[in-house]
Amino acid sequence: MGSFKYYIPGLLLLGGSFLIIAFPQILVAIVAAMVFMAGITALGLGNMMKNYEQELKNRGEGGFAEMFFRRRGRW
Repeated sequence: MGSFKYYIPGLLLLGGSFLIIAFPQILVAIVAAMVFMAGITALGLGNMMKNYEQELKNRGEGGFAEMFFRRRGRW
């Protein structure tokens, strides 16, 4: 029974696929949850970028936007 742990991920995937086949609305809920989690992650990354930019400005090193959106030449 010690090697059973290696089969758990595959069994969980099979069980999840059978649930989706039996109840298609679960797929909609899973996709909605993934979109929601992607939105939360994007908000978190934006907050981290804002804090990093504030830290750079406090140190006098410009900001995050100046590092990536510098104007070169006439463009």
